[in-house]
Amino acid sequence: MQTWSYDIRNWYPEEGSPYVGNGWIGGNLPLNGHGGPGHPYPASLAANYQGAAETFTPVPHWLNADVRFEGRRVRPCFVHFHKVLDLKEGTFSTAYTDSESCVRVETETFCHRGDPALSPYRLTVTALKAGRIGLTLRLDRTPCPEPASVAAAVAADTVAWQLDFGDSERRIAQGLRLLRAAPACPAAVVEEGQAVGLHVEFERAAGESACLEVAAATTRGADPRPAMRAALDRAQKSGYDALRRAHAAAMARLWEGFDVAAEDPFLERRLRGAMFYLTAGYREDVVWGGTPSSLSSKVNWGNCVFWDTEFYMFPPLLLTHPELARNTLLYRHRMLPGARANAAAGGARGARF
Repeated sequence: MQTWSYDIRNWYPEEGSPYVGNGWIGGNLPLNGHGGPGHPYPASLAANYQGAAETFTPVPHWLNADVRFEGRRVRPCFVHFHKVLDLKEGTFSTAYTDSESCVRVETETFCHRGDPALSPYRLTVTALKAGRIGLTLRLDRTPCPEPASVAAAVAADTVAWQLDFGDSERRIAQGLRLLRAAPACPAAVVEEGQAVGLHVEFERAAGESACLEVAAATTRGADPRPAMRAALDRAQKSGYDALRRAHAAAMARLWEGFDVAAEDPFLERRLRGAMFYLTAGYREDVVWGGTPSSLSSKVNWGNCVFWDTEFYMFPPLLLTHPELARNTLLYRHRMLPGARANAAAGGARGARF
């Protein structure tokens, strides 16, 4: 039994969907592995508290692709269904045959541990019978709060927008770029409802595949667009395979010197999985206390930072990744003036976080 991965070969409830994250961005993956219309999940950004009320605000998910065959949306099926969450390399892959046995769909994604703005993915569709394959790559605001303003920009291979949720210092920029299409194919820009995207179509004979390699970038700041464009340019220069290798190398550095073992292999995998999800919510260059839900799309408790940080999350981080544990203390220290003001407002001494 491989205890550094979850290898799932049966259809399971959507509520059990795993997630990936790099300490800056993270999110759950839907059952089919690539989303499409009705994708239920947004993505989470570290400490994305917006406005004077400091409301935690999710952002559009980086991976949201619609797959069609002969104009009909394909439906995943439990036959030949396979998912793998690789805890060691921090990648998540899905493969399935659609319910009408028209196509085989395979996806892989990760949140780049070494270049945190980037969330690349690869989508491969193999025709099981001759026909036209249509793929639409989207950024979709539907599962997110409505921003105060949206500034969209589109190009031949890139769609992007800036989302302003009312905090001029914490605007969100997101971009989606088609790095490579095989076979080569021009992309058409799609703007519909609350989504922007790119659409490509391929005529494929039985046994032939169409593959798209994509990079999404998410940045934040008073003017986050230049950093977003720079991240997409880095992705374009590197290409998907090089991005994946660099991410795997960064994950290897994260796990360097760490391991946990148990006689029960199921317990051993759960322990390694717990550390994977814990570290998915932290990174050295982001000072944040973290939340019990980490950077999953399930925003439990409004993604508040509270005493779980010190009681449950800080101790294992201190033992295994002290460089990450340090940031939880720095976060509390930075918040100390506000905590003292909270205590004084309630007629108490000390600090109230």
